[in-house]
Amino acid sequence: MTKKSPEIIENNVTPLASEFEFDPSLLGEEFNAMRVPRLPYGIVINDNPCGIFIPEKNAIKAGWSNLEGMTEIDLASGAKEKGLFFPAARIVILGNVAPYIRYKSADENGELKLTVVGSYEFDRDLLDKKTMEVVSEHLVMFVDKSNNLLHTRPIRIRFKNVALWSLREAIEEFYLVMEMCFAKLTNTRASGKNDKWRSLCVFDVEFKAVKEGEGSNRSWCMKVDKFSVPTLQNFGSLFLGTKQLKEAIWEAYDMNIGSLETQALSAAPEQRMLRSAE
Repeated sequence: MTKKSPEIIENNVTPLASEFEFDPSLLGEEFNAMRVPRLPYGIVINDNPCGIFIPEKNAIKAGWSNLEGMTEIDLASGAKEKGLFFPAARIVILGNVAPYIRYKSADENGELKLTVVGSYEFDRDLLDKKTMEVVSEHLVMFVDKSNNLLHTRPIRIRFKNVALWSLREAIEEFYLVMEMCFAKLTNTRASGKNDKWRSLCVFDVEFKAVKEGEGSNRSWCMKVDKFSVPTLQNFGSLFLGTKQLKEAIWEAYDMNIGSLETQALSAAPEQRMLRSAE
């Protein structure tokens, strides 16, 4: 072991480090690694009223700027929890996991509950709606009416079944119109945009509770009621294209999109099941 040399101190190593001994080779970048952080999460409330619920502890973990206006929600588990409830929201979607099939959490599924079956795209023939569900995790940031970020860390929200398909249909329509408006405003050829570009689009959405199912299996489900349709006039309020906002969103995108995929499908057998925002 050798003492730290003056040259190492010049490389922005605090002088305090000179009080202990270590091999200078330990400063090598080959030891650096990206660790997967545990993302704070939100919950889809399939009830009447419906919406997105951020438990208090997760709002704090996400660095929420204003914790006022919390409410207490009855969760599907039977527990009550305090947090932020959004029957409507302005969100940007940093990414999502391609829909996949898994067993429901019902006790009837025994050891199979929550086990991943496969990708919905490739394995939909395996779907048994009585015992399985289609799921996709989304990584979102909430913004206010002035497009200020309401928190500092992205929030992971799991959409499934009716809520998932309703969201995907609406968000795809929204993105397509955003891309067309952008082309007209910039006098460029209309083109589909990649996931990172779409993460700058603010989805201003309201949810509604709808009863789905048949007979005794009917239950409340969250669906998209309406969303702000992009126009040439309101495009600026729905697009975070300024340098400051873009950098803030893309920093969150770059740092966390891999975490979304890892945490959602750590048990998934196929890497093909993962992709970013649709």
